[in-house]
Amino acid sequence: MLCRWIPVSDTDFWAIEAAYNDLGDDAYGAGDAVFGRDGVYSSKWKWVLYGTSVEDEPNVVGYTYVILSIKYVPPTGRILSVDCLAGNYIFVADGTGDSWALSVGIEPYGAEAVVLMHELGHGIGIMNVGWSGNVYTGFRLWEIYDPYPSSVMSYLSTTNAGLYGAWYYSDEYWRLRNMEYYTV
Repeated sequence: MLCRWIPVSDTDFWAIEAAYNDLGDDAYGAGDAVFGRDGVYSSKWKWVLYGTSVEDEPNVVGYTYVILSIKYVPPTGRILSVDCLAGNYIFVADGTGDSWALSVGIEPYGAEAVVLMHELGHGIGIMNVGWSGNVYTGFRLWEIYDPYPSSVMSYLSTTNAGLYGAWYYSDEYWRLRNMEYYTV
């Protein structure tokens, strides 16, 4: 594993993204839209960057860029379903996670492990998504967290971060419907 602490600009990041990830086009039928970068993510590589914090987001401990498939009714734009297909780039705000963990009496590695496993879950297509609006007039999407507080896919809490060595994904939340997305 190679670890280097060097600043990466937005331009540098997207150049790395283009060089290492296949973002080719894929065919979708009427009423299907894919939102994310310009195409379909199919690289086997997942990358994780650790930093201190997320600029202008003091409570965000991690995030993942994901590709979402949105099925909708073409005449009206009414959204029928939203599905997380995959993700690649993960950022973990190590300093923010450490500060939160210390403030609630949890070992910092507990928060980091839960955040990393949560974001890796999104990276392989695990995510429940809520929505409002429609594809023509604008819409809003949000993550629906696992209701089981011990699951790594629930919101970061002392319950899941405190389960050292016993972290898990709950059966009810785990939905990997898109493994064909990773066939090369």
